[in-house]
Amino acid sequence: STSRLKSFRRAAPRDLRDRDACELPHTLSTAGRDHTMALRSLGSASRAAASGMATTPTPSSVSALSRRSMSHFDAAVQSHYQTGVGGVKPPPRCEYEIEGCHTLVLVRHGQSEWNAAKRFTGWVDVDLTEKGRLQATNAGRLLKLHNFAFEEAHTSVLKRAVRTLWTALHSSDHHWIPVKHTWRLNERHYGGLTGLSKTQAEIELGTEMLLQYRRGFDTEPLEMTEDHPYYTGNDRRYRDLGKLLPKGESLKKCKERILPYWYESIVPSIRSGRRVLIAAHNNVIRCLAKHLDDISTDCLRDIDIPTGKPLVYNLDKVTLQPVGEPDEHGFRGRFLEDPGLDECTSEYEHVIHPNEIIDLESLRAEAKKLGIDASNIHLIKKCPETNASFLQKTTVAGGHRGDMAHGNMGVRGYDTQQTGF
Repeated sequence: STSRLKSFRRAAPRDLRDRDACELPHTLSTAGRDHTMALRSLGSASRAAASGMATTPTPSSVSALSRRSMSHFDAAVQSHYQTGVGGVKPPPRCEYEIEGCHTLVLVRHGQSEWNAAKRFTGWVDVDLTEKGRLQATNAGRLLKLHNFAFEEAHTSVLKRAVRTLWTALHSSDHHWIPVKHTWRLNERHYGGLTGLSKTQAEIELGTEMLLQYRRGFDTEPLEMTEDHPYYTGNDRRYRDLGKLLPKGESLKKCKERILPYWYESIVPSIRSGRRVLIAAHNNVIRCLAKHLDDISTDCLRDIDIPTGKPLVYNLDKVTLQPVGEPDEHGFRGRFLEDPGLDECTSEYEHVIHPNEIIDLESLRAEAKKLGIDASNIHLIKKCPETNASFLQKTTVAGGHRGDMAHGNMGVRGYDTQQTGF
């Protein structure tokens, strides 16, 4: 805790460290003082214990005080930076955000190899196709285009979702946010159906049975046995699950597996004001949509989540219930529109030319200081009237500067050797 305070003080600009110039909320300074007092009390208690004296306050009460003060401290720092105080630039306004609501974004992974092959995938760790990787890239570019800003992300332990999240974070400039992985966000476990061709399964099992397996809410598939070619019990990612390891899940069982993580890890982050991105799987997002929108089992059959397309929910800050008009199925999520991703350009696209930041006199002085022959330095400049590039040449002290006079006939002293420095 002490190191966290010290690291903040080191990282803060000088005007923030200056008490008179500091614009941090009063709670921040109060929390800092409380935490310092807690540390001093703990130090006194330790010294007293070493000398055999009674300790007041007790270490447990000091620990509680420390936790409370650091909680206030963290909240104050987050509020301080989110409001742009102290020269920190707040994120641009996102058009999909609604006043009085939290914003949650979910994205299904891009097309996987078994999506393309139309096979039951479940927990088999297949990768994305080239199309899937492009979908993940476009998802991130869409998020950036619409000015989404996130503080944390969640995903499964399956590479198609993980790679989608990585790519989307890269494309939207969110490389730095913390990412949490959990098996509870894995796709529905298809049990003994795992690896089967959906086309072949429909022929052999019949359309009605297959539909029950795929879209039935409480229909569990055939169990996956230990001799199955893709038996998940052999995967070291799940070696500590014990009896929690599924051998086949209905959509109902899948939802029951997801919700503990939703309530324990995601809801607290949303309520604290952190903007959350979840990269997951079709049935995981369908389960969350059913939970959030209270979609009926019959309507859930008709809801399918497209690959690589971000889904936005606006959640009431008090109830965490979705706001907005539902569609015919009761679904209130909104998929991001694609207005043409070519419009999404990089903020670093502009190339700076030397003449934008360096003037000739400064360049001449720099050359003299470094002992460089300034006659070999060329500075490309843009002719404002003819829009033609020409070079302005400097020489050593006492020499001449290139003739820059120009008129309707062109530029005198034009040098076609446009070399930089």
